[in-house]
Amino acid sequence: APIIMYDPDTFDDISLANTQQLISIAIWSVLDSNPEPDKYEYTDGGMLMPQKEVEEKFTSLFGSDVKWKHETVDGGGIYFTYSESKKAYIIPITGVTPVYTPKIIDSSERPGSIILTVGYLASTDWVQDSEGNIVAPEASKLMKITLGKNSDGSYFVRAIQSAD
Repeated sequence: APIIMYDPDTFDDISLANTQQLISIAIWSVLDSNPEPDKYEYTDGGMLMPQKEVEEKFTSLFGSDVKWKHETVDGGGIYFTYSESKKAYIIPITGVTPVYTPKIIDSSERPGSIILTVGYLASTDWVQDSEGNIVAPEASKLMKITLGKNSDGSYFVRAIQSAD
């Protein structure tokens, strides 16, 4: 979900991806895991997320071969400011509505990888029917997400491509 909600640029190889977008996705992924608020230190600017936590999430999502550096990034209209002195990202305390919600349409396996066809459901297109049930919209777009397999059996994002 954090990958889809941010709607990053496409890339055929993770080494060609926009690392600022990947950092934002890693931060959103930590936030999406509903961490205990008391776990973090706070400043006037917001919550301090230790860089080590971002590094671990980044590696679990995108593998260990991507070269990147800590820096202030745009997290979809919310800036995550990197503090070198605190070795942490300053996360503003605010609400956010994701741009998209994922829906897996199809999957296929290849040796060492899985290819997902993912529908991007626009957050603004969800409706309620006459009986009060939430109705999911049609996918705004379809993307192929290739997951590579680590030696420990876990998966990481290798590519994000248009399904067209």
